[in-house]
Amino acid sequence: MIRRVLLPASFLIGLVVFVTLGPRQGVSLLQKSQPSDLDMSPMGRIAAGLDPVPVISTPAPDQSITGEAQWLSAGGSDKLVHNPNAPDFQSETCIAKNGNWLVAGYNDARGFATSRVSGYSYSHDGGVTWTDGGQLPNSGNDAVFGDPDVKTWTDPNTQTVYFVYSSIYRNAGGIQTMCVHVSTDGGVTWAGPRENTVATVAGASADKEFIDIDPETGRLFMSWTNFAATRQIRIAYSDNMGLTWTPSGIFNQPSGQGSVPRCAANGPNVHLVWTTGGTITYTRSFNNGGIWTGLVSIATGLSSPMNPYGSDRIGNHPAMDVDPLTGNVYVVYASRNLPPDFGDVYFTRSIDGGVTFSAPVAINASPGSDRCQFFPTIAADEFDGSVSAIWFDQRAGTGSSDLTEIVHTHSTNAGASWTCPAAITDQPFHAEAGNTTSQPNIGDYIECVSQNGTLYSSFAKTDFQSWVTFSPDTYVDISAGTGSGPAPLAFSTYSILDTGCVENNGAIEPSETVQLTATIANVGGCGGVGNVLATLTTTTPGIYITTANATFPGLPALGSTSTNSTPFVFKVDPNMPCGTRLNFKIDYITDGFGAGSLPFEGFMFVGRPVASVVLAEYFDGIPVNTLPAGWVSALQAGTNNAWRTSNTFAASGANSVFCADITTTSHNELQSPSFVVPAGTEYVRVEFDETHNSELDTERRGWDGALMRINVNGTRYFSGGAGNMTPFYPWQMNRSSSTENPLHDLSCFSGNTTPNFAHYATDFLDLSGTTVRVLFGMSTDSNTGTATGQFIDNVEVTAVNYECDCGPATAAGPTPPKFDRVTVVPNPFNPETTIRFNLPSRMTVTAEVFSVSGARVRTLARNEPFAAGPASLRWNGRDDGGNAVASGIYFISVKTPAGERIARAVLLK
Repeated sequence: MIRRVLLPASFLIGLVVFVTLGPRQGVSLLQKSQPSDLDMSPMGRIAAGLDPVPVISTPAPDQSITGEAQWLSAGGSDKLVHNPNAPDFQSETCIAKNGNWLVAGYNDARGFATSRVSGYSYSHDGGVTWTDGGQLPNSGNDAVFGDPDVKTWTDPNTQTVYFVYSSIYRNAGGIQTMCVHVSTDGGVTWAGPRENTVATVAGASADKEFIDIDPETGRLFMSWTNFAATRQIRIAYSDNMGLTWTPSGIFNQPSGQGSVPRCAANGPNVHLVWTTGGTITYTRSFNNGGIWTGLVSIATGLSSPMNPYGSDRIGNHPAMDVDPLTGNVYVVYASRNLPPDFGDVYFTRSIDGGVTFSAPVAINASPGSDRCQFFPTIAADEFDGSVSAIWFDQRAGTGSSDLTEIVHTHSTNAGASWTCPAAITDQPFHAEAGNTTSQPNIGDYIECVSQNGTLYSSFAKTDFQSWVTFSPDTYVDISAGTGSGPAPLAFSTYSILDTGCVENNGAIEPSETVQLTATIANVGGCGGVGNVLATLTTTTPGIYITTANATFPGLPALGSTSTNSTPFVFKVDPNMPCGTRLNFKIDYITDGFGAGSLPFEGFMFVGRPVASVVLAEYFDGIPVNTLPAGWVSALQAGTNNAWRTSNTFAASGANSVFCADITTTSHNELQSPSFVVPAGTEYVRVEFDETHNSELDTERRGWDGALMRINVNGTRYFSGGAGNMTPFYPWQMNRSSSTENPLHDLSCFSGNTTPNFAHYATDFLDLSGTTVRVLFGMSTDSNTGTATGQFIDNVEVTAVNYECDCGPATAAGPTPPKFDRVTVVPNPFNPETTIRFNLPSRMTVTAEVFSVSGARVRTLARNEPFAAGPASLRWNGRDDGGNAVASGIYFISVKTPAGERIARAVLLK
């Protein structure tokens, strides 16, 4: 389906163009001024000594990627390009292709120990297989600090194929500058570092470089930001692959950042674009970098997109490419419209070599009314003239979810119209999962190249929410650059009906036959989707699909959902091990779109979940200003600001645990007692209640805040808990510095929600046999605090494994209950209590409170979806109208597709 994005009638506008995109914020909403060096990239700040070098996590056991690598999804297969054991982050990605040779670059945390952070991988078979090359070399007393870009060129005289890789560089004299490395064997070996001496300026810091190579002459261009007393955008060139450099241009730009150079394929034109505050600024050279024209504003009134959930960096830096066939100049960038919109992707073009530019148009599906689109990039195909754009898109999530995809759209008419954006990542991922440092988790740029109608995209994404996930990894997706893209569908939820062992208990057991009903959603905003013809496949051995085909009725509009009219059916092998994680994929076709697929991995297990409590603390009965036995408040940085029991607010009972929001820099951590996770545990669930009053900035940004993480075998990890938390953190700590705010850039609790508590839950995989502590960290800066701070209550940790009633080791026994009994804790209660139950699979729940006369008093949940395993609801002793009910006996009904359970509760006042 082609979604028409018509360029305005005033397509050609003057040489100096000012296009306003919505009202611009005339005054900053920030409460406090921030130094301009905060615009510097994280790697630039580390190179400049403004932030400490991160302490890298110890490599963990291999985290298998087999299931994910096997999928042939809507856009192809996401290929992990480096060692799956690589600790911490591999992000901020780039890619170049020459024939069957591909090179991918990325920031690689493995290199911090050796001052070599520019990681690389290469493929010599068109991207089918990849080799992890490690990190680019340094010379000894210098340091290569990443922020990579990579380009390729073939010498027409010698046919030598060059790959050039640029990085932030700190030379042996301690000056922060730039360098390149050069490979002539397809990325296997690299010569360098070759210092860009033009970027070497005493007392200044060079940052955020990008490069390009003139296809005709091999002239290598590099542009960057020079952070000094007067900030500048600078550009230089080299005619010998970085051995020597010549100054080309200096542009004084007080807030300039993110410059990108691009060379025309036919002729001496060179184009340069960057962001200056709320403006996209452009200039060009007609003589291959000798002289540059005056600066042109091709878009004004920009506001950076509001921080996406789970992405700790945002901006509106542009990306640019030049059509090798026509010389057309294409620019994309992200900008924000009015709230509640987070940000959209805009496109502008020049069809006269940069003399004039079109008015920008949004090319994402639902501009102005959806979740965030950010960090776009663009590529013009050098053979067929098509144009592809990709970006991070959070359309798959709702509320504060950090679910994220990479989506792709393309144009075959020079950007006059664009296809409906479609996901190229195999399935949505949690952007924040595994964030172990205050560095960008998924980075702040991605890249793609297009050749012969095939798109090669590099990006960072996270894996399953396991503590061994660390931070994101670098992937390459290879997919069609043109043609009809798949319909904009997403997997939403599922239900099952099982027969053969213990029938209809909601658990998948060996020897059973299972009917699977899936729900899919229209997430595209490009209009309706007709009937969907679907086929179920699996990569899990021992699962035999007997009814693979089904039809989903049409989805007429954005947000509409559909379930298959007849169920898919599969059988489970009698010898299937209990606890096996099942992987499925729905391949689909529908009129007006290309074929697509919806993988859903790790949602279903063989067996029924059985939970055991390994840690529980409610803080009631603990003297105020003390802590329960085994709990410790530990100073991590700054001022000692101890956690302590408080009776100011409580989710239930009388007490909670509290840390004040003070007016000095501090990071204090509440540490639970250690506990050993039982062997055989499939996942660990951490639940707690939380409220807070801490210094907020504006919208989603906070100056002070708190977060939860875990300590596994003596090492702290965010992995799993961050992205998997339900609901996800609503706020994010402002970017500052590690000394001013130790947890800056991270998702957190901030603002004021007191006295109302919210319930949070998060699951951690792969913790069987480990020693764990739950950690709550409170971080403050050196300015205004609040009257209270952070409150945590009702901390519960359960270990969940799976048991089977049928299978090779067990005979079919008596029918167990349809789901575990409902319990009420505390009981009797005043004024609140918790209703707990255990679900054998993901299903909907209706929970209601009745009086002894049978009158319904309160509806706690109505057809709300709950995940498999332990679950809970709270009743505050009030009816549906908010009125306190009288003392007495009440009955609580919990209904599910697996049956109904009733518990007795006593309210005593």
